[in-house]
Amino acid sequence: MTAGPESANDPWTEYIDSALVWAPLEGVHLREGARVLDVGSGDGRITARLRARGFRAIGVELRPGPGADVIARAEALPFRSERFELVLMVLVLMHIPEARQALQEAHRVTRPGGRILVSVGNRRSFTALALREESPRFLGRKVPYDHYRSYTERTLTGALEAVGFRVFGKAPRPLLRGLIPLVRGLEESIARVPLVGKVGVRLVAIAERP
Repeated sequence: MTAGPESANDPWTEYIDSALVWAPLEGVHLREGARVLDVGSGDGRITARLRARGFRAIGVELRPGPGADVIARAEALPFRSERFELVLMVLVLMHIPEARQALQEAHRVTRPGGRILVSVGNRRSFTALALREESPRFLGRKVPYDHYRSYTERTLTGALEAVGFRVFGKAPRPLLRGLIPLVRGLEESIARVPLVGKVGVRLVAIAERP
């Protein structure tokens, strides 16, 4: 898949989308008209851009909104098995207490040979997520959710493999705030440095259903 955030609302959103969706999906080839499921589709901007590229994309959300084609929980997707060639779970899994069940559902609806892209908070982030995520002040104030669990590369890979996915692509994404034009170059440099590249705010993994 080749993609670019040509219609993002603002530079920061453009950067986030590029780092967590479009750049990781480079080299993932989907046929024209492929079915794509965007679990936790938010405002629908990712779903809309996928449709603009000729994919049959569906956005799933918990509540009605601009990006919600279907109202459902990630743990109980209302689709037949082996329906989608690509499933996206962008900054969603860490807010689901029943994460394994959500991944099982994602595996169920993914076709054999299909892919899943998951991005999550990095437990080893320089922002000390591991210490902050249990804080009541962090939950609900800093993060507007009642559940937050960050992941390491190992735990994210393990969670995907436990339900039957085969992980073949993973990358730490150090989403540092600041001057966005400088951050993009800095991200590439940081990611090449052993150890330092693993303390970014987000992790991204791509896995296949064999």
